Amino acid sequence: MKTRLVTRLNVVEIESAISNLRAARLLLVQAGAKKSAAKVRRALKSAEGALRHADGINRRQARSFIERLDEPHRSESAVNLFF
Repeated sequence: MKTRLVTRLNVVEIESAISNLRAARLLLVQAGAKKSAAKVRRALKSAEGALRHADGINRRQARSFIERLDEPHRSESAVNLFF
């Protein structure tokens, strides 16, 4: 399975969703909605896992991109064979 492209914007969007879930959890606890707060708590854990996953993919993609920039171009390596 091919890993999809994950941009820094995707990571920021997940961080925003986590912030919203934390606010919702706090309001539900204050309102006394224990079952709903527990469900939001589970959703928050899931979103935090998604953030770790997306951040890891984003870091690996950035590292791979930098490594490709450091590689000599094929035309340059072909020229180096002759000189």
